[in-house]
Amino acid sequence: MPKAHTVLPREKACPKDEGKTKWEKFCEERGMAPRKKRSRLVYDEVEKDWVPRWGRASIKHRATGDDWVLAEKPKHVASGLTPFEYARAERKEKLEK
Repeated sequence: MPKAHTVLPREKACPKDEGKTKWEKFCEERGMAPRKKRSRLVYDEVEKDWVPRWGRASIKHRATGDDWVLAEKPKHVASGLTPFEYARAERKEKLEK
């Protein structure tokens, strides 16, 4: 005798294909590639360890604390600033650009 075969109905209907979102259609029309996620951590060569990209203990905050000794250069003397003040002014100019 053949084995008994009982088909039970699904409680809910099968999920339907929802299609693409407006953004996915827009990207497809323009030929844009999907964005890649950036990691939250970055490798720090000084500490030889992974540190956060942003935040309190980020790579940017660590970079500013590394320069506790700076040699005087003719640029600093001519401007009348200390090496630390000169470095800070350069960083501010860089941010303004």
